[in-house]
Amino acid sequence: MSSSKTGLPIALPDFFRRASLSFLMRFGGLFFQFVGSILIARMLGAQEYGAFTYAATWAVFVGTFLPLGLGELSIRELPTYLTQKKFANINGYFVTALSTIIITGSVAGILLAVLEKTEVLVLFPGWQLVAIYALVHAFVLLVSNGLNGFQRILTSQLLETVFRQGLYLFLIGVILALGYSLTPTGVFQLSLLSALPALAIMVVVLAKMHRLNGNGRAKYEFELGTWFTGAIPLLMTTVASRLQLDLDVLMVGSILGNFDVGIYRAAARGAILVTIANMVAIQLVGPMLSRALAAGNKPEAQRLLSQAAIVSYLTGMPIILVLGFGSSLYLGLFGAEFLGAATSLKFLLIGQATIVLAGPDAILLIMLRKEKLVLAVTTLGLATNFGMNLALITPYGIKGAAIASLVSMAITRLVMVIFILRTTGFDPTLVTPIKQFFRKLHD
Repeated sequence: MSSSKTGLPIALPDFFRRASLSFLMRFGGLFFQFVGSILIARMLGAQEYGAFTYAATWAVFVGTFLPLGLGELSIRELPTYLTQKKFANINGYFVTALSTIIITGSVAGILLAVLEKTEVLVLFPGWQLVAIYALVHAFVLLVSNGLNGFQRILTSQLLETVFRQGLYLFLIGVILALGYSLTPTGVFQLSLLSALPALAIMVVVLAKMHRLNGNGRAKYEFELGTWFTGAIPLLMTTVASRLQLDLDVLMVGSILGNFDVGIYRAAARGAILVTIANMVAIQLVGPMLSRALAAGNKPEAQRLLSQAAIVSYLTGMPIILVLGFGSSLYLGLFGAEFLGAATSLKFLLIGQATIVLAGPDAILLIMLRKEKLVLAVTTLGLATNFGMNLALITPYGIKGAAIASLVSMAITRLVMVIFILRTTGFDPTLVTPIKQFFRKLHD
């Protein structure tokens, strides 16, 4: 029986091939990052490792804010403009996004300087380095999302994950081989330095794609009202999602101190491995889903969602099981003092399992232009996370932070999936592909 009759994914082999390549590249990049983190943690110890990760977390958070959501919006808008051959809109979009980052980056630098001077937020590298790191991170996010919009997803991942993280590990190795000792500030500088060549190459590739699609001679057209109306909810959603990942780290740092941040961050890094599953599925399905929905092809959109759900499960659940049963072995790689985060890691993995099982729920709602709903639900989860962190960290330490993350992630995913199933006619979970599989066996 044909796949069109059973409703099974028509492009399953090709999707899985690209998903496999994407997963391998992300896993390879994270392997480099983990090796570097282990080396740094062993050399610095939990206290100084915590100081480094606390500052880096703030820099990434600020950098995520700077594009004001225009990076995330490009995944939806650029494929539409390419399909409609609106090349002048693409030119105007990139000019707007770059100008936005420069303006917001300047404001962020001033704000960080004031916070440091008044001792409200003092980070060990100083506000200048943190501001520069945030600015570079914002440009990386924008260009990476731009490449995704041009459907150069694997190229973007190769440069952002494998090349950048490989260079980071290489620089650490060179410093150690030359006999120099590493300090938290030195590690921060190496992390920043490794991002610049990757960003430069990504810009060159994006410019080439820009020319190949006939955009080079097009004029500039701006739809500022439309772009920022769509981008601001995405910004708030992205910031809320970023906080869902990092709020516990930031609050552990502010309440308990650098040592607890260090051991908790090691556990959180393990749990973040699981997000590769959803990230791979979402980045692959996003532009294709946008085109399918723009063309009104609902069956194709559901096929893409089912494929993404399968990829998310097959890549995410094995990581959860391996880290769950091998938590002590994993944390022991960082050093004996990190073993105190084993229980926290298990709680975090349970929370990540809810994300894997929910599939590409948020990206579907965004493509259906329900970004305000995603923002509202994510804000609900964030408020839950903040309140529970505030209540649980002091009496239960890092275990309380992990429990807060677990509960907030579960609430967020459950609410979005229920809304999708009841109102949109789509299913982002594994339920539909499982039903189709058994229906095919029965037929």
